Amino acid sequence: MPYFGRDAMTTPAPAAMALRLDCALVPASIERKKGSWFRCRVYPALEFAASGDYDRDVVALTAQLTRKIEEIVRERPSQWLWIHRRWPTERAQDQVRGKRSGLRTSDAPLPASDRG
Repeated sequence: MPYFGRDAMTTPAPAAMALRLDCALVPASIERKKGSWFRCRVYPALEFAASGDYDRDVVALTAQLTRKIEEIVRERPSQWLWIHRRWPTERAQDQVRGKRSGLRTSDAPLPASDRG
């Protein structure tokens, strides 16, 4: 998934959950102020119309969320710390791709009765 102009390790989990549960995906950020003061910002829900192709929708919604995160980071880059490698080595990317190739993402969405 492109992030700051480079392919980056990006989880599809938020998009997959939003699509399966038929719920909004609402970006938020926390900004450190002076001392132990923080500002929490909640942004409007991402507007997304599912096409019905689950795999394609997960990728498209993940890309949209990634663009929003990039926009938020660009506002205040000094506020961001990643605790994992967004841009791992090519070898590490190949290892992850190999592990993911056995995963299924196209299971049908949960029925309404199972959504809680």
